[in-house]
Amino acid sequence: MRLVITEVGTPWLYRKDKYTVSHFGSPFHIASFPSETAFKRFSKLIGIDKKLELVSHEPSVDYGYIKVYHCHHDFVDAFFWSLEEVPPKAIRCKGLVNGSLVDCYIVNNATGTLFLKPNPNAHNLYRPLNGADKEAFVRKWGTINKVE
Repeated sequence: MRLVITEVGTPWLYRKDKYTVSHFGSPFHIASFPSETAFKRFSKLIGIDKKLELVSHEPSVDYGYIKVYHCHHDFVDAFFWSLEEVPPKAIRCKGLVNGSLVDCYIVNNATGTLFLKPNPNAHNLYRPLNGADKEAFVRKWGTINKVE
């Protein structure tokens, strides 16, 4: 599966984030990031930092420029009900699930990434950050990123 990463020069209007990540051919975003620093942290977390291929760089009246990168990397997400389902080598991160920012886990292998997120009905695991903390995290690190 191919990931598509879109970068804009100056985010505004309908694109509030500098970087968005999606599956090739899908209108849905996997994640979005407000800055290059946040995106680089995510790309290193899932192992795509050295796999990005620039496929388009176009000027844009609205955004200054738009760059599109492709990356051959599987990104699969799955819900879990208990921590026993999370492999020991998984990396804890924060992720946006059903509009809430919760503890999630990343598992990388040779072909891609498994993004494990708690089922919203697993009340002992699905513990959202409060509104102010969520907004602060998303503004700084985006919708999926490693916990500091």
